[in-house]
Amino acid sequence: MRMLALGEELLARGISVSMPALADDPHVASLALSRGDFSIDQVERPNIVIVDDYDVQSDVERRWMASGAFVVVVDDAPTRQHECHLLVDQNDLFKRQEDAYRSRVTASTRLLLGPQFAMLGRSIQRARALQQRRSAIRRVVVNWGAVDQPELTALVERVMASRGLELRVIASRDRVSDMAEHWLWADLAVGAAGSSSWERACVGLPSVVIAVAGNQDVVGQTLSAAGLAAYVGTMSSVTEAAVTESIAELLVPDRAAEMAARCTAAVDGRGAARVARAIHAQVRNLSMRVVQPRDTMMLRAWRNDPESVRQSLSHCAVAESEHAEWMRHYLSAGGRSLLLIAEMGDRPVGFVRFDDVADGWRLSYGVAPECRGRGLAAPMVDAGLDELVRQGPTRSITAHVREDNVRSLRALGRCGFVTEERCDGFETLRTLA
Repeated sequence: MRMLALGEELLARGISVSMPALADDPHVASLALSRGDFSIDQVERPNIVIVDDYDVQSDVERRWMASGAFVVVVDDAPTRQHECHLLVDQNDLFKRQEDAYRSRVTASTRLLLGPQFAMLGRSIQRARALQQRRSAIRRVVVNWGAVDQPELTALVERVMASRGLELRVIASRDRVSDMAEHWLWADLAVGAAGSSSWERACVGLPSVVIAVAGNQDVVGQTLSAAGLAAYVGTMSSVTEAAVTESIAELLVPDRAAEMAARCTAAVDGRGAARVARAIHAQVRNLSMRVVQPRDTMMLRAWRNDPESVRQSLSHCAVAESEHAEWMRHYLSAGGRSLLLIAEMGDRPVGFVRFDDVADGWRLSYGVAPECRGRGLAAPMVDAGLDELVRQGPTRSITAHVREDNVRSLRALGRCGFVTEERCDGFETLRTLA
């Protein structure tokens, strides 16, 4: 499911996505094709290869890199060597595995660790917006993922019956492709300590989790340590008494609400977009650097280009003295503002600017006049947002665009911006970093 979530974000950015590994599973392949314009055909020479398979070894990754592809690996524990450009482990909440991963990847590999990068579908993001504070636990959903656990289900049914709680069991035979509506229905979930844990956290659903696979024990312990779920152990060791105790603890007034608040604070549902941004920027060979004094004349020339003036908020060219003052602000702004120069190789191709405002950051950007029409706007904005994520905690980002600037509106839409207001010939768009 996390590959479908990432695929959705890549498609939104105009990147074609094929998932040939799904060809042998008609149900999942049908699900993928229903979620977007995916393909399940083999691609002869892909630009991007994403590996989410424990059986793929580093020699296979090395061959993909040698072919010129941008290689992304998704893993859940630092147990294998990797040769890739980007490695994602959404489960490493406390960044405890960073050193272990560093010893198993190349020096240039970038690590994206923790639920900040949890790859959740857009339906989960919509469910998050709809979730309401749960005043009491009355309804419980049980789901173990792709493989049913009948003995654990029977155990949970006995516990819930003794408490008089309404139970909904979602089994693999139900072929439920999207759990969002069931997470919203429930006041409590019981399930596996796998990827679905981040879905439940995103929508603020308190959970009792059990490790039903070897790699889930560490995840369960992490969730418990962060107060994001009650972990009762592995399926071979779990007891009815342990499940009963965990349920009783969450039935104490305010305990479930406190867990729900921690969950939504830890997982905002934008992880797939963050991973897609990192990929989008890199495959266009874009890099970002902080503005320097030597950029002064270049930036003024870009700003006073006739098309830039036409699309600006003021419709006016900028005088040399005004521009000099503007540059002094950004060269000394510290954390209050961030002005980035986008480069391809050592050639500047545009800028991305973030200004600190009351409700987050305000985005402005511009493509160098000689580089327009090359599809650089969206990857450049993504590269800027990606750099902003590296700088610190995520915040809301707004952009104000003239309503007739169709190309800019389209580029921002590809990067996940959504229009929230139209007024006086302008659109205000918003996203999260």
